[in-house]
Amino acid sequence: VYDSQDQNKKFLFGTTKPLKFENGSLTKEVEIRLVKNYAYDIVFWAQAPGAAYTFDMAAQTITVNNYTTKANDENRDAFYQVVEGYKIVSTPTKVDLYRPFAQINFGASDYKDVTALALDMTSSAEISGLPNVLNVLDRTVSGSANVKFKHTAVPAASGEKLSINGDDQTYAYVSMNYV
Repeated sequence: VYDSQDQNKKFLFGTTKPLKFENGSLTKEVEIRLVKNYAYDIVFWAQAPGAAYTFDMAAQTITVNNYTTKANDENRDAFYQVVEGYKIVSTPTKVDLYRPFAQINFGASDYKDVTALALDMTSSAEISGLPNVLNVLDRTVSGSANVKFKHTAVPAASGEKLSINGDDQTYAYVSMNYV
């Protein structure tokens, strides 16, 4: 929680205490005690336990600590939202979280041919100069990292198709990475 009325968005308080979704749903009720008639900026951040991210509340940043893990790692997914200028209201406020990262998907048009040969397929990706710090309040990025997602086995054929320009019949889903 940040002071919305402060030019520098002074950090007021927060928690890194893990919260879990309730009863298998994708919702969680969070109670925050605030002063009436005062404006706040509130940041919500969600990540998998052990994910490669650090949320520095005072600096207002999310840092990617490690861009050299395996490809196809769902634990790299994360979600966030900022509610700006929030003032206390008498009813609960719904906040939807969104991905702060891009998901890069790779597909193959010859997937069936390769699997018919019983060849071992792996997936990897390398990207240079990718920002690794996100300022959650002003949504700017900084830093520079060289990304190398290590070779990982291609997921077993799941029937999932990768739609490219509306064509979801030609390409088989091979891998994905969050950047």
